[in-house]
Formats: sequence, C-alpha cells, structure tokens
Amino acid sequence: MTPQEWADIFGPFLGLLGFGGIILAGMKIRYNYLAQTRLHRADKDDVDRLASEVESLRSEVIVMREGLVELGERVDFTERMLARGKPGKAGAALPGPDA
Repeated sequence: MTPQEWADIFGPFLGLLGFGGIILAGMKIRYNYLAQTRLHRADKDDVDRLASEVESLRSEVIVMREGLVELGERVDFTERMLARGKPGKAGAALPGPDA
C-alpha cells in the first residue's frame, strides 16, 4: 500500500479521533468549571455568614415575642380596668384628661 492509500483509509478515522478528543477536552473543561463553582457556592465563609444571620434573626424573633407578650398583658390589664367600671359607663375607671 502506498502512503496515499493509507491516508485515504485512516485519514477520516484519525480526523474523527481528533474531533472526539476536542469534544472530550471541552467536556472536561466544562466539568471542572461546574465542579469548582459548586464547591465555591458553599464555602466556609458563606456558611459562617449565614449562620450568624440566622442567629441574629432568632434573637430578633425572641425580642418580638417578648414584646408581643407584654402587649398582650397590657391589653388584658386594660380590659380588666374597663370591666371594673360601672355598668353603662364605659371608661369610668380610666382617668380623664383633667387628671
């Protein structure tokens, strides 16, 4: 066989191998990029920052609950004061603007 015949037979085969190699190299680059971005999405700094934000929000919720409990107690006290007034005179137990 002459070199030209070898090139005619194996040329397309080698071309497909080269093209396949380019495709595989591109897929590897893409895979490495995705792996790195996934790893960097939840690095330690982000986790620590989110944990501190969650703790801050928890403390704010606790303060809001305490305020809500206090507000409920004030409403109960006001209702008791209004109920102690004379029947027919709503607000008799409350001091007027002159007091």
